[in-house]
Order: sequence, then C-alpha cells, then structure tokens
Amino acid sequence: MLDGKSIRQKLIGAEEERAVSPVIGVILMVAITVILAAVIAAFVLDMSIGGNTLSASADVEGDESSTITVELTGGGDQVDGVAFVNTGTGEIDAKSSSLSNTGASEDFSTSGNLQSGVTYTVYAYQGSVPTGSGSTIDRADARVEIGEATTA
Repeated sequence: MLDGKSIRQKLIGAEEERAVSPVIGVILMVAITVILAAVIAAFVLDMSIGGNTLSASADVEGDESSTITVELTGGGDQVDGVAFVNTGTGEIDAKSSSLSNTGASEDFSTSGNLQSGVTYTVYAYQGSVPTGSGSTIDRADARVEIGEATTA
C-alpha cells in the first residue's frame, strides 16, 4: 500500500536529490536575467557600432567617360571631402577636400588620379583619409556612398 511519504518521495525525490535542481534553476535564472539586461541596455542606451553619422547626396555624372563630375546636392556642410574607391582593390585612387559644401562640384579625370576602365564607388566622408597604396575609406570618421561610376 502506498502512503503519502512514499508518493512524495517518488514525485519529489529524497532531500539530497532535490538540492541539485533548485541550484541549477537559480543559476539559469541569473544567467537569463543578465543576458536580458544586456540586450535591453544595448537598445535603450543605443550601443551601436559607429559613432558619427553622415548624410550627403550628390550627382555623379560622366559614367563610361574619361571625366567624372561630382556635385554635392545636399548635406555638404557635414562633408570634409569626396573619395573615389576602386571597387576592384578597395583602395582610394582619388580624393578631394574642396568638395565640402552643398553646390560645390569638381571634375575628376583619367588624366589625373583615376584609372581607365575601372569602376569606382564615390564616397562623401568626414575626417581625413590618406591616399596611396593600402589606403581605404574605412579610415574616415564617417562616410556615405553617394554614387558609382566607371571610367572609359
């Protein structure tokens, strides 16, 4: 015949067996609480990658020609310059710091720093970026893609 103590022992377990389950449960609850707090803090405190934001727009004209014209049409007051990044190598082939206000325009040609037959991604940037071997747009404080063009 089954009495209350034997049923309780079968359902709950002996005293030394029960201690394992509550300890593991507490550890899991603490871990879940810490992870949840970190996720909430990331959204509330806006812990996102990248500090500066840049908003600029431009007209990039002259695709498939030897001269490419870039005119800033918006956000120029935030821009320190424009850079041409070779899509094949990822390196900056040309840049200009004179394009730093809305309405400014400049011509870039294959007789200058641009190479013939190359596709370029054009970026407006904040900060300073080097040119030459190994220089990339990633060194800018902030950047935004404003166009793409291929030289003839």
